[in-house]
Amino acid sequence: MGTLRLKNKKEFERLHALGMRSLSNGKFEPALKYFTEADTLARQCGDRRKRLEALNPMAHALWSLGEFDKAKQKLAVAAKIASELGLRDELAIVFSNQGRLEAVKIIKQKPITKQPSALSKESLPHFTRALNLLDGHDHLYFRYANAKHGALVAALAQDYKKSSLLLSDGLYVAFKKSSKFDRETTYQLNPSGLDYFAAAAKLTNLGALNPASRDYKAQEKLARELVK
Repeated sequence: MGTLRLKNKKEFERLHALGMRSLSNGKFEPALKYFTEADTLARQCGDRRKRLEALNPMAHALWSLGEFDKAKQKLAVAAKIASELGLRDELAIVFSNQGRLEAVKIIKQKPITKQPSALSKESLPHFTRALNLLDGHDHLYFRYANAKHGALVAALAQDYKKSSLLLSDGLYVAFKKSSKFDRETTYQLNPSGLDYFAAAAKLTNLGALNPASRDYKAQEKLARELVK
């Protein structure tokens, strides 16, 4: 496996940083351009590990642009690389991103009445696979990120057992720090995760009481807006 030399590594990091900034600001077309350039550079240098860093957010930019099939293709490549390199945590986050992709597609394309069933069948299993792969793993941020999105999808799927399981895992690692991977307490790397957990917990509690109530429907609408 090749690795990026210093000059190429700096250029990769520049492109990746620009892509992440664009992605976080909702500028998906520029983000796609930067991640594509970063992936091309990593591929030319034979650095498969760096390709993973470009392919996952590239898929996010693609599904945000409605390019679901292209996003699936990028995640399939990432899954193959992570599997061949034996990177359990990287494979798990690919599964998690597959779950996010399917959730966004369902929220955008299916009638509200059919979304819980579709989420349960087509999106939630990916988050569960990621949860199982990350069980006991010390890459706490990936566990946190998977729980952030997975708990919300599980609540929208009206699978309150799984939403509680994912919430439990996310909150367990949120205030911890992994010396190997994370320099900061996990939630500080992505504070919005706590908002997602709160939304998932509220929807789970309301759904367990009465999923037909006005309060549940209002919270469900707010939760759907967080799926992206």
